Amino acid sequence: MRECAATIGNLALVACLAGVACGKGAAALARADGGGEVEGGSTHSRDASSASVCPDEPECDAGPCPAVRLPGGADRSVGRLAAGGGRVYWIDVGSAVYAADGTVGYVEHCGAGGSQIASQQPDPFDLVADGSGACWTSFGQTVGGQYRNDGLVVCWGSGGLQVLASGQDAPSGIALGSGATYWVDEHTAFAMARVFVAGRAGGAPSSVYDATYSGDPLSLAADAASLYLAGAGKVLAIDHASGTAVVLAQGSWDIRSVAIDVTNVYFPDVDAPHFSAPGQVLSVPKGGGSVTVLAAMNGVGNQIATDGRYVYFVAEGAVQRVPTTGGAPEVLAYQADRYALAADGVYVYFAYGPGVYRVLSP
Repeated sequence: MRECAATIGNLALVACLAGVACGKGAAALARADGGGEVEGGSTHSRDASSASVCPDEPECDAGPCPAVRLPGGADRSVGRLAAGGGRVYWIDVGSAVYAADGTVGYVEHCGAGGSQIASQQPDPFDLVADGSGACWTSFGQTVGGQYRNDGLVVCWGSGGLQVLASGQDAPSGIALGSGATYWVDEHTAFAMARVFVAGRAGGAPSSVYDATYSGDPLSLAADAASLYLAGAGKVLAIDHASGTAVVLAQGSWDIRSVAIDVTNVYFPDVDAPHFSAPGQVLSVPKGGGSVTVLAAMNGVGNQIATDGRYVYFVAEGAVQRVPTTGGAPEVLAYQADRYALAADGVYVYFAYGPGVYRVLSP
């Protein structure tokens, strides 16, 4: 008899007995403690002997297997996820938009626990992580529809919390480079967005690039050569050395995040209101060229991720993946919120309510 067991919260579930394949039926549906029901998995086999795969990973030879809820998580709902160093970091935006009670924390990706690392954050917005820790932006609060210039940029690591910038107008997208942190501060009163850079350990920020601000949040990614600024229907590549910006893509897209690999820039076009038009997942070469539609589906979510093999996104209420070279989307996990997603090359992490989940992506 072969068993396929998944551990979700405090619940041990025997999903497959007597050689029955792990499928999408009732046996593979697991209820997480306080987090609703989550069903999911890849149709590929799981190799639990891999050093990168958690010891408690469900073993299923065929069919989707249950996703695993990680202990801990947000108090209310997860607004963003980032993965790095064996941890999955999360943002809880707080009790209301622009409230000053947001929190940031992490859970261990193999379920060994977690911790809240910051509280009383004024509307935390974007989040990035690597093996050294995590950094995030907080929009700040508003009075009479205007920001109070109390936005923050904060990093956390072995040295604890480090405020890189305070008194910002409305910091949004954030990215990590080699020993540096980049972010966008959106100056609503001047219709201008300014990209800043500072060291991870602090120091005076310096400006990198000024862009026109149209009211939409802007997202950032970085590699050794360039910054990639996305939003307001446009994707720019900003050369580190010269500060020169080149438009890689432009269209009537609602872009809410950006991800990169060695070759391409990936970005979502989130759905029009009430699904009057489908969303899309798109790519464009870093050096410029034609925009490719990798997927067109209803319910495309705000945050996407890539590990160089696949682009991961939420659509139609499920975690999906599509090859970076194109192909048919594949469901990895069902019942996922559309705002938060991360990947680390082994797992994809997603949120459902206050819970953080992982599912293998072989």
